[in-house]
Amino acid sequence: MAAKGYEIISVSKDKQTLQKKFADVQGLHFSLIADTETTLQQELGCWGEKVACGRKTVGILRTTYLVNEEGVTEKIFSPKEIKTKIHAEQILDAIEKMG
Repeated sequence: MAAKGYEIISVSKDKQTLQKKFADVQGLHFSLIADTETTLQQELGCWGEKVACGRKTVGILRTTYLVNEEGVTEKIFSPKEIKTKIHAEQILDAIEKMG
């Protein structure tokens, strides 16, 4: 994605120290934002009620936003659309279609 001019930024409720540890273990090389109060996540609409293993919880609603250089959101992947094992491919396909 970086080769196509896109920057990846991840937002999580986790503290910055936990995010760094996770990024190091997983070999991630992109920006991580610690939103411990969930302010940004709520503004983006990706924090709320969800069902996990048959019970309702409140938490992050995994969402991906493709935003262009002008700050315009070109595509939003909702939690139901995201397939974690192939999500990078989903994003690259969307970028190709927008191209």
